[in-house]
Amino acid sequence: MGKQESKKDRKAAAEAAERSRKRAKKEAKLAKEKAKKDAKRAKEKAKKDAKRAKDKAKKDAKRAKKNSKKSSGDAPKKATESATGAKSDQRAAASDANSSMSDWNVTALRAKARSEGLAGYSRMTKEELLRHFTS
Repeated sequence: MGKQESKKDRKAAAEAAERSRKRAKKEAKLAKEKAKKDAKRAKEKAKKDAKRAKDKAKKDAKRAKKNSKKSSGDAPKKATESATGAKSDQRAAASDANSSMSDWNVTALRAKARSEGLAGYSRMTKEELLRHFTS
């Protein structure tokens, strides 16, 4: 009986090894398919991210162009002046009568620049405004 049991044991071991190989082959195939899917998803995500970045860059460039047009004086003037702008004009007119421009504050100088249509006056310093008016 020793030979028959040993033959059965070898056969059972061979069958177990075959099942193990099949299971390993199936798991390897599933892992390969999952890796392909993950790679495809990553590629699609990268593509979408690149498109979003490109669209954002275009939008930012468009916004920058629009803002540069506004600041260069190409934009249409507002129909009504703000209350502070009107007060600044009054201060500038009052100051004009009794003192030199170097005594004016920046707000009054900017009001005068606005009334003369000077582009970019809002970003100018007091010294730059004085240089413009005195030259």
